[in-house]
Amino acid sequence: MFTTIDIDKAATLFKALGNKTRLTMFTRIFSVRRCQTFDLISNLSVSKATAHEHLRSLERAGLIKRSRKGNTVHCQINYKSYEILRTYFEEARKEKRWQEKLMGFQYLGDWNEDAEENVYRIWDWENS
Repeated sequence: MFTTIDIDKAATLFKALGNKTRLTMFTRIFSVRRCQTFDLISNLSVSKATAHEHLRSLERAGLIKRSRKGNTVHCQINYKSYEILRTYFEEARKEKRWQEKLMGFQYLGDWNEDAEENVYRIWDWENS
């Protein structure tokens, strides 16, 4: 499972998103692709200092990038990190389908080793 992603990096990303405020911020930035920090934090029910600390956490985890243009700070999604999250869920979905296929043999009565071996042999690993 998880052959194409760095699971430690994915864990870091998920940990950063494990807070309601940070998840809300990430979702808002993702939905608009790029936004000003002021616009992002003005609608949150946290202080500016707290909001900026959450932004720093998202940036340290690699989920967002911030850039300054004059007095304005813009935030945007780091799409490399987003791709890690997307790939994680895609691989988890494939693993779930694989497990469901195997579990069908376990719960239908006796364990059928021939049927299990057949699944392993014919499973399309590239396109599953």
